[in-house]
Amino acid sequence: MRSGHPACPAPAGPQGHRRPAAAAAAERIVRGERAAPHRPAHRGRPGARRRGPRVHRGETTEADLVFDLASRIEGRLAAAGATVYLTRGRHQNPSPAERTAFANDARADLFIALHLDAHSSEHARGVASYYYGTGSGASSTVGEQFANLARREVLARTGMLDLGSHPKTWDLLRMTRSPAVRLDCGYLSHPVDRLLLLDARVRSAVASAVLAAVQRLYLPAEADPRPAPSCCRSGSEPRHCGTPDAPRPGAVPAVR
Repeated sequence: MRSGHPACPAPAGPQGHRRPAAAAAAERIVRGERAAPHRPAHRGRPGARRRGPRVHRGETTEADLVFDLASRIEGRLAAAGATVYLTRGRHQNPSPAERTAFANDARADLFIALHLDAHSSEHARGVASYYYGTGSGASSTVGEQFANLARREVLARTGMLDLGSHPKTWDLLRMTRSPAVRLDCGYLSHPVDRLLLLDARVRSAVASAVLAAVQRLYLPAEADPRPAPSCCRSGSEPRHCGTPDAPRPGAVPAVR
């Protein structure tokens, strides 16, 4: 997408005072999904770079998988009663500045960027998350909390390798007014991660993991969704991951 054109028109929101923080957090969550290779996907990770073409099986591309994953997450958040704005469509490629401006205009309470990685090393694999932080000073407390929650939920449901959560000063994390997290869901350049990510059941498990992470971030402790067992093991044939946990009756819908 050409610079200067927003990914989609900014949603019109009600004027005046906002709802209480808990309710607002439950209803106004922005998630972004990124797949553009020219974006700053690997800043801060020396030696990281993409390898080969983006097509990895037939006509299925990284962008296709990320959009599918984002759509699955959107559906689960919608079912929980929250409001989600996607910062890009299937064939759109807004810049980080356009995406963060859209999130800020929407007055989002949370920004989630999805990413599938690649590396020249055949050993690179696993799940990582990133939040705003300098590593030695200012950082986003809520962003760090959600980065850890989301990563742990994905690991519990997929059995993928844990690469930890890390503070970064990327524009996508720095320019949003709300807490922002980038979730790297695996390496398409690794045969095991690629096999898992090509399985729709595993992508559904990742979507359920994001839902549970947002619930744990915003819901009271007594309404915390029960943890899910690891149902897909790396290095083995993926197994059915089951259905997502439904929000408990009376709980504030916490994802969308």
